[in-house]
Amino acid sequence: MASLSEFTILYVEDEKEQLEALAEFLGKDAKKIYLAENGQVGLEMFEKHQPDIVIADIQMPLMNGLQMSERIKEISPQTPIIITTAFHDDFIYLKSIDIGVDKFVLKPINNGVLLHSLLQCAEDLAQKREIEKLNETLQEQIGEIQKSEENLLVTIRSINDGIITTDENGKIVLMNKVAEFLTGHLSEDSIGKSVEEIFKLKTEKTEEDVEFEVEKTLGKDGKVRFFNNLILRSQNGIDRVISGSASPIHSQQSDSSGLVIVFYDITAKRKLQDELLRLEKSESINVLAGGIAHDFNNLLTAINGNISLAKMFAKPTDEKIMKRLEIAQNTTLKAVALTKQLMSFAKTGSSTKKTSSIVELVEESAHFDLRGSSINSEVSAAKDLWKVEIDQGQIGQVIDNLIINAKQAIPSNGTIWINCENEEINERNPLLLPNGNYVKISIRDDGTGISKESLNKIFDPYFTTKKNGNGLGLASCFSIIKSHNGHISVDSELGIGTTFTIYLPASETQIETPKLALKKLKLGKGNVLVMDDEETILEVAEGVLNHLGYNPLLAKNGEETIKIYQESMKSDSPIDLVIMDLTISGGLGAEETIQKLKVLDPNVRAIISSGYQNNPALVKPEEFGFCGSINKPFTVQELSETLHKALNLVM
Repeated sequence: MASLSEFTILYVEDEKEQLEALAEFLGKDAKKIYLAENGQVGLEMFEKHQPDIVIADIQMPLMNGLQMSERIKEISPQTPIIITTAFHDDFIYLKSIDIGVDKFVLKPINNGVLLHSLLQCAEDLAQKREIEKLNETLQEQIGEIQKSEENLLVTIRSINDGIITTDENGKIVLMNKVAEFLTGHLSEDSIGKSVEEIFKLKTEKTEEDVEFEVEKTLGKDGKVRFFNNLILRSQNGIDRVISGSASPIHSQQSDSSGLVIVFYDITAKRKLQDELLRLEKSESINVLAGGIAHDFNNLLTAINGNISLAKMFAKPTDEKIMKRLEIAQNTTLKAVALTKQLMSFAKTGSSTKKTSSIVELVEESAHFDLRGSSINSEVSAAKDLWKVEIDQGQIGQVIDNLIINAKQAIPSNGTIWINCENEEINERNPLLLPNGNYVKISIRDDGTGISKESLNKIFDPYFTTKKNGNGLGLASCFSIIKSHNGHISVDSELGIGTTFTIYLPASETQIETPKLALKKLKLGKGNVLVMDDEETILEVAEGVLNHLGYNPLLAKNGEETIKIYQESMKSDSPIDLVIMDLTISGGLGAEETIQKLKVLDPNVRAIISSGYQNNPALVKPEEFGFCGSINKPFTVQELSETLHKALNLVM
């Protein structure tokens, strides 16, 4: 494996902090690192210092990263270029490919991903340098082929790269075993044929045929011609992505007596690069989904709060207004279900398990996954179904995956049956599970079914029967269920359908779902400080707290909260409780603020609130210094219950 200590790097970035931070990170590994603040300066430094590898941002003054990269590739096509960008833009990606950019790293930059890309570039450069050395050796040897043909053949056949040599007319003279394997042509059948007949190339992006430039390579300039990321069409129907070089053979009698092509298979490495890019994009989408769900929850908090206030202010006798408000509030509750699905997709927060009802999760997933399709679902469950201790986001991901797989297996109209029941496992059960109580979830479809050969590998990573599948879905399901000390199995018959069965340990803690709507609002009194960066939420909180009997105070960030709390401590009317949002744009959020408040008042009572419902601080608030938590969006009833509990908590 190549080391960065052998290579020089040019880093071009207009953000000074990013430039300095990455320079410090790479400085200890690279042979030397050059820094430039824009594309124009970067191009000048490249021409002056000729660095081995270039890292460049896209958006820069004077000359952007793509313009600079294009000029650099004109000067030195073999120099690897890594583009860093925060934009997920297909046009930029395709333009970069056309220019010849080698790698992409998404912003914000993950140092590990960047280092991995740099090491790949370093490895490629090291291979190219090895190839250049090899070409020099081969040229000398082939120039003396009359004298040492026997030794030369032994040398070439022992090399792990594919090698093809031709005469001055482009007719094949020699092929080693690796070249035979990669092209699918035997050496004895290929000798005397033109290299274009055997060495058939096409572009990776458009799959257009590439004419091999024999005459140009046999020219008098003596330069090595590199080619990268081309598809080699094998005679046996297997296409491989290859890179390599072609260079003229010079003998004492002739300027150019033939051609030597050295090439190697990079298919596996390319798949790894594609998978890394896919994972980076997936991570960005997860972050985006979590952010959207959080913003939705903020909006729904304001909408639901205002509807609740309107219901309080409206006359109970005005049935038309009350009915419309009730419909509006029920609609917001449906929107809450959508944001939960987004949260599940985003997998925000760490793995946090809590006692849950699996039926609610199954019904929610079935409704969301099958909406807009011609597939129906039938969910049934035992009336006394046990609860389970699960990470709702992860198990929701498993249920979603199995329902979507079932939907895709049904050609047109069909039904997916989901059944939840209690099952006691004993030593006579063949499931290899510890004895105990389990909740059994069966998901059955009447689709095309799975072959016996595929069933044996269905949970293996990267195994897939789908054309565009990545083979990670069911492997991920298997891993998640195992991490919950459960079991997952599958039964299927072609033409009949498939059944996936999940066993999850029943929870020893059985909880009753609270029916807040049937309870009266818990009124109270005292000073309650609310911290949130959304003006609409502050307005709603003020109205609701007034209605519940409290005296509300409002703050837009942690700094304001600390100031107001500190001033109240000096007055005759101190603050009794603080409600804080987890994240504040441009300011201190709840976790930072509570630490500073604890310094002022170790007995401060505070509740954390957020739309990021899986965040550890929301699940176990006591471990972070809070006396309670409330998820956005919340109802007036939920808020009144949470306030009452926090204010009456013995600390």
